[in-house]
Amino acid sequence: MAVFICPICSLPLFRRAESGGSMMGSFYCDNAHCFDISSKGAVNLLGRRGHGDSREMLRSRRAFLEKGYYLPLAKALAAATTENKAELLDAGCGEGYYSKYIDSASGERFPLSLVDVSADAAEMAASRWRPMERMKRIFCAAASVNALPFAENSFSAVLSVFAPLAAAEFSRVLLPGGLLIRVTPAARHLWGLKVAVYETPYENDETRPPMPGFALLKTERVEYQLTLSEPEDIRALFDMTPYSYKTSRQDEKKLAALESLTTEAGFEISYYRRL
Repeated sequence: MAVFICPICSLPLFRRAESGGSMMGSFYCDNAHCFDISSKGAVNLLGRRGHGDSREMLRSRRAFLEKGYYLPLAKALAAATTENKAELLDAGCGEGYYSKYIDSASGERFPLSLVDVSADAAEMAASRWRPMERMKRIFCAAASVNALPFAENSFSAVLSVFAPLAAAEFSRVLLPGGLLIRVTPAARHLWGLKVAVYETPYENDETRPPMPGFALLKTERVEYQLTLSEPEDIRALFDMTPYSYKTSRQDEKKLAALESLTTEAGFEISYYRRL
């Protein structure tokens, strides 16, 4: 099972339960650095609340995803990870939708760790599992993907969905031969939304960055038409994306006027093997 390491001194972190059998407790190292587990089941290894997605974005994302709009992507990821029977790290987990789906599809048997730079995201993700599951095999932490709080060679697979790329860190925590699964938006992902709101929409850049330490195995595309017939779902989709804080008031009025929306959903899944 993967081992947390102290973000201050890099020694292993051990879990200590509170007296009376509480499901909270803390993580500590032999240098007496201690990190409490929140009442929602996540440990903050950042020493602050972090940045990342806001609570409002996370709530919008949960509301949208729970209606199954991105279920084809979740199914593809579950198939890829359950085939590998991996000890999985979700690096940049958001509110935990994909990890929870993967865990359920695999029969809730394998260890799973989730990290996000947003403490709110880590706590929302942790809340998807029962306290006893979090004690035994689910570990959620507020941490940066650029400084993952795990020992070297800890995981069979790393999942990165719309998250910052940290190839060197992913390589460090993966076992030799381990699998990196990276999801990025296809060129015309949410094109219908962009056309409805913006005067000059642009396609997403599909250029793959260099991946030293990895070999690209294959790519897979998941593409389909998505129809939203409820204004609150359109708003949730918009609010869960970076568009929500980059859009002018004039363009937001166009969004508010939409009663339905049909748009492309497109994802590229890249599979890499750690060398």
